[in-house]
Amino acid sequence: MRHVAAPILRQALGGVVWALLCSPAWALPLTLVSDHDAEDHITIGVFLQPDLSVRLAEDSEATSRLRVRNARLDLRGAVFASRASYRLHFNFAPGGPELFDAWIAGRFGDGWSIRAGRDLVPHHAQWETNPATQVFPERSQLVRTWGVPSGRDAGLSLRHEGTRHAFAAGVYQGSTGASHQTLGHHLYAARMTLALIGPHTLTEYPTQAATTPSVVLGVALLTALDNTWVDHSLGLTSTPAAGDVYRAVLDLRIRCAGLSLYLEAAAAHTRFQEDDAQDAARTGLAAGVSAAWLVPALPPSVLALRWGTLDHDLARQEAAMRGHEWGASWTRLHKGTHWLSRLSYLGEFNAGAAAASPVAVRRTTHTVMLDHILQY
Repeated sequence: MRHVAAPILRQALGGVVWALLCSPAWALPLTLVSDHDAEDHITIGVFLQPDLSVRLAEDSEATSRLRVRNARLDLRGAVFASRASYRLHFNFAPGGPELFDAWIAGRFGDGWSIRAGRDLVPHHAQWETNPATQVFPERSQLVRTWGVPSGRDAGLSLRHEGTRHAFAAGVYQGSTGASHQTLGHHLYAARMTLALIGPHTLTEYPTQAATTPSVVLGVALLTALDNTWVDHSLGLTSTPAAGDVYRAVLDLRIRCAGLSLYLEAAAAHTRFQEDDAQDAARTGLAAGVSAAWLVPALPPSVLALRWGTLDHDLARQEAAMRGHEWGASWTRLHKGTHWLSRLSYLGEFNAGAAAASPVAVRRTTHTVMLDHILQY
């Protein structure tokens, strides 16, 4: 137990100082420019997220980390009577300035737009909104394994937004990742969300009791040709091999009173060339659910639970993968999703198979995290 308790004790004092610095009593409004009423406007947004985490992995010592997870600057605007819009989005933590988004868009018709530049790829629900509107600091295992790394890429997309639906489809260059690992020569993605009942609500957090129940369905398709990104094609193995990747995602958001329920399911198929003589195909299935309950108080709190599972190519017992995740979180909403403090626990089990052994990799990890978000 000493290797578990020692890092926790070492971080106790730092955690107290961190909590005091991040408490709402010290937080000041960070809205710099806001003029949404004007047709031509510019808005500067700020997103800060420090966190303190303790991680225990099977067969290894516990580790702890105190960091600034996100320090983002978001510049958005519209010109020419809002017929054109743009966005520049940077993250200055944890490894230095990183360009998240840089796009321009032109509007035409009734709710239609064309967007060009680096932008979120329309493929998973948890990439539609920023981390402040999600009930856990980490996206689900399904998204982290099969989603586009960082969720973004440079490309061209066609979009339409209505009162009860949203649609986006685009082609992207697939250059995310290391030089020898790409998302394919071309990446194609399309996603549509439709409000089956009530309003078109996309956030997970029930910041206030819903006066009208809502059910929103999401469907997405993603194709990456000549993909060599390891997590997209070969599960837990480390040798990239070119392949054509296909993903289909189905998700459902349900809001009723103080309850928010999110369900997701996905199917994956990868066809790649193992060697010069043989083609191989691999398939996978994944599912997950998270539920959040609003606890009335001043300020209110949110309790949440998560569970998920992922099976990738288990029949072949080569480069196979099986994963499970579970978690719980408690969030105090100081001012909706503008100010919040969150304590979360996430557990994850992963097992991988290789040709030489039915189970070559088997690991369970537990992570406890305390994070705070300021967003304006």
